[in-house]
Amino acid sequence: MTKNLLTLVVIFTSIMLLSKINSCSPPAATGDQTTTHVGHSKFYQPGIGFFMGRMQTFHEKLGLSIQGENVKLANFYIHELEETIEDLEEMHAGRKETQLIHSLTPPIELIEDALESKDFVAAKDAYFQLTNTCNACHGTLDYEYIIIKNPTENKFATQDFGKKETDDQ
Repeated sequence: MTKNLLTLVVIFTSIMLLSKINSCSPPAATGDQTTTHVGHSKFYQPGIGFFMGRMQTFHEKLGLSIQGENVKLANFYIHELEETIEDLEEMHAGRKETQLIHSLTPPIELIEDALESKDFVAAKDAYFQLTNTCNACHGTLDYEYIIIKNPTENKFATQDFGKKETDDQ
């Protein structure tokens, strides 16, 4: 009898363990093409609005860096803009927004050239061209109600955009 009881306990424990393990498995796919389930992780493919929001933040911080004549920081935000554009192209290839995104390249290159020569007047002019290019693209895509502006104040109170005297720029 003890052997039968032990067998029942082992079977019952095994069933309980298997049911717990099964409840930890990922849920069945729902047909949502923007998510993929791998084990317990869920990966999300950001939409175009996510990338545009990032670009807007980097655009604003770039403008503040140029106003502060901080070449290193401005170059950092140019790199962030370019990286975001690459991510957008990779994740949303074929979309009209992605095809038009390269209209930002000429003003970005003008900003880079101006920063290299530390010509902040030219950098500001090129930055205004970048802003106007953003708005022109929005108009082309029938998003004319999304208007990007040049920063007039620092909304990032915890970040200093000015040039440091110790910076070798």
